[in-house]
Amino acid sequence: MRKKIIFSLAMLFIILLCGCNHNDKRDVAYQINSSYTFKINNYEVTHKCSIEKEKKRFVWTWNGPTKLSDTFYFNFSFENIELENSSEFEYITSNSDKIEFNYSNDTERQRYRFTGPITIYIYFNNASLEIKEIINNDCYNLDIDNVKWFSNPELFS
Repeated sequence: MRKKIIFSLAMLFIILLCGCNHNDKRDVAYQINSSYTFKINNYEVTHKCSIEKEKKRFVWTWNGPTKLSDTFYFNFSFENIELENSSEFEYITSNSDKIEFNYSNDTERQRYRFTGPITIYIYFNNASLEIKEIINNDCYNLDIDNVKWFSNPELFS
């Protein structure tokens, strides 16, 4: 009986130890039509995400030093819908370069690499009616370059 109690306590200790989250960094999300500034390698970088419904597009801006490189990917989500770099959207830079995501490995997250400040327009004019309705109802989340954006504060209540 004593061995069972010791074994149970040891297992409980292991489970608690493994289940603890030792990551002190908190997940943060920002409302669309705002910006987020932080430091990368002592350089200040600003992400800004907005929506222009009349033009049927999101606008994402990355502003930082001209020599600093970063990546772009786009994840749209709502309930059980998860669209990562989806062809439901069209991705065009402010230089009119079209961004294409080619998947050579299904498990690998595809990213668009860039250096220096950039603006990317994410058009949803050719998206399905379901996606357009979700966007018009302001009830979705975006994940762009590891920054989480939300359309409606009530989604996080």
